[in-house]
Amino acid sequence: MDLNLIKYAIRSSWGTDTAYPMSPHPFLTGHPSTGQCAVSAVLLQDYVGGRLQKGRVNGLVSHYWNLIDGTAVDLTAEQFLPSAVIIGSQDVLRESLMADATFRGRYQILKDRTAAFLKKYAALEQEISQCSLCQNAVEKFTNHTISFGGKGDVLVVGEAPAKNGWRLSGTAWKTAAGQTIPSGKRLCALLSLCGLDLFDCNFLEMIKCHPQGRKDLALCGKNCYSFLERQLSLLAPRLILTLGKIPVQMMLSSRAPLEELVGKRHIVTVGHQTFTVFPIYHPSPISPKSWSENLLLIPALQATLKEGESCLSI
Repeated sequence: MDLNLIKYAIRSSWGTDTAYPMSPHPFLTGHPSTGQCAVSAVLLQDYVGGRLQKGRVNGLVSHYWNLIDGTAVDLTAEQFLPSAVIIGSQDVLRESLMADATFRGRYQILKDRTAAFLKKYAALEQEISQCSLCQNAVEKFTNHTISFGGKGDVLVVGEAPAKNGWRLSGTAWKTAAGQTIPSGKRLCALLSLCGLDLFDCNFLEMIKCHPQGRKDLALCGKNCYSFLERQLSLLAPRLILTLGKIPVQMMLSSRAPLEELVGKRHIVTVGHQTFTVFPIYHPSPISPKSWSENLLLIPALQATLKEGESCLSI
């Protein structure tokens, strides 16, 4: 199972009832990951194996993370300020944590929620794969329609999958050979100006299959919209970054020119939830606006990201 999917499912399942009650410390950020390290590390080990690690933050507070195939994976690092220092690293047996009844209770809540998330995700993907509404208008793919990033609180929404695009590699912005595609390189460069890593973002497309022609985009978009609603409900991103005309016009139910929509913060209700949508020009190198015009939108995107970060505090 995809590691980033598991990580996102665990992150999405955090709550005050799964957190260890942390005393105030100057190195804590107030991020939702606060107090979630031990239960998250044990649950991640359930899914992917590896070893549990323990250290102490600034020599004061115990902190837990995973070591998977020799690589440290820390689901809750964002609870600490960059100036915090984790001292030491030692193997920990899960039994030492599970011996505590309170820990077992928090772990079970997180485990059940994570399993429910994954079950809902798998059911939705299966339903999408079996959809036949567009019939001969599209070429279907049989694999997943969401590419999960390292963090996923920002969701990038494209138009429709290319015939030879990421659905063949399984990872957004990557070829089957693992190389970053040209539009991905351009978007990486743009987002880096905001301190955002493209590969930390989740990615999906408005239309789930490859359309045979541009004339079918409106029909396919309409048929896929209920799937998008349910994907957004499941992912609950703090920010949706749309690429190009089709996604933002459909999400805003607007026929306004793209030039009037880009670079602005839009509040959109999809289903029963409200989302922040920020449209930009498509980053394809063949688009004359993919770099120069998108550069002009960076200050507004930075402000939108900063506002979203303030909403993450507990």
